[in-house]
Amino acid sequence: MLIGDPALLALERRAEIEARVGACTWYDIAQQWQQRTGLPWVAAVWAVRPEAVPTPEARRQLIDDLNGSRDRGLAHIDDLVREWTPRIALAPETIRYYLERNIHYVLDVPCERSIVAFRRLAGHLGILDPLPQLPFLEV
Repeated sequence: MLIGDPALLALERRAEIEARVGACTWYDIAQQWQQRTGLPWVAAVWAVRPEAVPTPEARRQLIDDLNGSRDRGLAHIDDLVREWTPRIALAPETIRYYLERNIHYVLDVPCERSIVAFRRLAGHLGILDPLPQLPFLEV
């Protein structure tokens, strides 16, 4: 299983890989999850222990800092594409598509439902312990 840059690199070289090892079955787990559940795939989130931000002011500052970082990144996608193109052997168009289309930058209600569904299913399979109510930062 590949995720992140290795997965993107493998997809760009799919024909070369299959020429060497034979036909492969390729699955996009995000796409599979979306098709089977109707929910978005949540691959990662920012998480913090509640005691790390004990006051409303600390929570607001953290939320503002994270949102500001996201917004600055989104405002500079062209710069990010230029910066990352020499670092990984991907076409600039692939990097841009990934940043603009593959990543959802807001943890909204459908994403929250997706996390709960994933944990519930993983719990049924015995992979993860049951998940208590998810606490989200609020100010």
